[in-house]
Amino acid sequence: MKTFKKAIINFLISLAIAAVAIFIYGIAGAGDISYTRNTAGGYIWFTDAPCQMKQGYLTMYSTGKGGTLTFGCWTMFEGSDNVFAVWEDGQTRVYDMKYIHTTDYGENKSKKNM
Repeated sequence: MKTFKKAIINFLISLAIAAVAIFIYGIAGAGDISYTRNTAGGYIWFTDAPCQMKQGYLTMYSTGKGGTLTFGCWTMFEGSDNVFAVWEDGQTRVYDMKYIHTTDYGENKSKKNM
């Protein structure tokens, strides 16, 4: 039971950090359309806000233990089942869509675009 409570608390802390980050980075009104767990004990959140670091990409951010927050940019290429990401430190990563979960916001946005 303690593990479950700790997981809930960590999740809520991650959401609070994300809310502050969205406010600071000026992407208010943007929504988290999908997410996945990361190896730092937090989440990677993919938003629908244009990325200020890379034209044509969207903003993403990662939360971790101890309140760490990292920003990056993401995109998908037509016909691909992967998300291509560029982090603010220059690292590039590819994330398989089968591990990425759509939020309610993302589902609703997807239905509106059909």
